Amino acid sequence: MNALADTLGGGGALYGGNGFSWWQAVGAMLLVFALLILVLRVLARFQRQPAGGLASVARVVPLGPRRELEVVRLRDRAHFIYRRDGNLVLLGDEPWADYEAGLESETDSVHPWKRFFQRRDP
Repeated sequence: MNALADTLGGGGALYGGNGFSWWQAVGAMLLVFALLILVLRVLARFQRQPAGGLASVARVVPLGPRRELEVVRLRDRAHFIYRRDGNLVLLGDEPWADYEAGLESETDSVHPWKRFFQRRDP
């Protein structure tokens, strides 16, 4: 043990010799944690999204057990997604302005997502 203490510099860090004291070790650890917290806060600022967000779920229509139709807004597009047992199927998309205009023009008895399933002539 004395050879190890001599190698570490006059008693070593934990033995209170001339070398590195335990106060310096605690201070260095606190400095490392403070720098870590500072870096994490700076990185968190880069990950923040604008107030509107880039994506949101506009509507969910349940179709049965573990089945649903979702209308997802991604930027300026409305995407129609069928979801069943964790599987996702993209049914189609349209501009968000057209989707909102369809919401306003539809009557209460007809859901706006039903027009998507209507047959379209090419």
